[in-house]
Parts: sequence; C-alpha cells; structure tokens
Amino acid sequence: MLELKNVIRELREEHRRAQSDLEKLDSAIATIENATGATGTNSANAARKAGGPKHPTALPRVFSAAARRRISQAQKTRWAKFRAEHKERAS
Repeated sequence: MLELKNVIRELREEHRRAQSDLEKLDSAIATIENATGATGTNSANAARKAGGPKHPTALPRVFSAAARRRISQAQKTRWAKFRAEHKERAS
C-alpha cells in the first residue's frame, strides 16, 4: 500500500511539472504571436482560449429572420433615442 501511495505522489509531481512546462510553452507561443502579429486560430487550443468554438469545424450559429428583425428594430430604436437626445442638446 505504501508503494502505491509513492506512485500516486510521483505521478502528481510529474503532472505538476508537465502543467508547468505547458504553461511555459503557451507563454512562449503567445509572446511570439504577439511579436509577429500571427495568431494560432487554426488550432483547437487557440480557439478554445480565445473563447471560440471547442471544435474549429463547428458551424457558426445563425439567427432566424425573426430574430434579425427584432435586433434591427431594437437598434433602430436605440439610434432614434440617441439622435433625439443629441438633437435637444444641439438646439
């Protein structure tokens, strides 16, 4: 039983070292990408970190026509309110 605990402890230490190495690699990659202006958007890992889809081949979400109409109407309402407020200030 003692040997099993030692094996588990060693595995956890190795896991910590591997995570540390991975963080260093991620940092190095990010530094190079920032310096060159390149992005790793082709990799699933970069997409995940950027808040994108977990699978780069995932299809984008599509709004229905009714949803697009509601969004359009809401934006038109916001702009009308903005213009009315600024028209009052300019007068």
